[in-house]
Amino acid sequence: MESSSSPKIDISIFQNDNTSATVKIKDNGCGISFCFDCNKNRCINCDQFQIGKTTKAEGTGTGMIYVQSTLKEMDSKLFIKSKPEEGTEIEIHFKNLASAEMDEISNLYLKKKDDISSQQA
Repeated sequence: MESSSSPKIDISIFQNDNTSATVKIKDNGCGISFCFDCNKNRCINCDQFQIGKTTKAEGTGTGMIYVQSTLKEMDSKLFIKSKPEEGTEIEIHFKNLASAEMDEISNLYLKKKDDISSQQA
């Protein structure tokens, strides 16, 4: 994340019912410029994400393309809210998840969170 003196990423995972889940990812970075004034709610099909288009000095412009493609294959929904110098919130709605898959996602998140905590200690 660029432009924040105290970078922060929050990740929340919610199981909505026995067949769906929501993942929210929020940061306090510089934001995604073409999402600032977008209220179209069609992020899963947004054509602003293009291979090679990046705002990062060391970026490749492939991350969100892969996210979109994977989520489309999973029949999921993607919503992005972004504000200049305040950060970005990404919300993903996964459909048709078995509870075992949800448990696996939660366990991966908790392991990653523990890894980050141990690195900061």
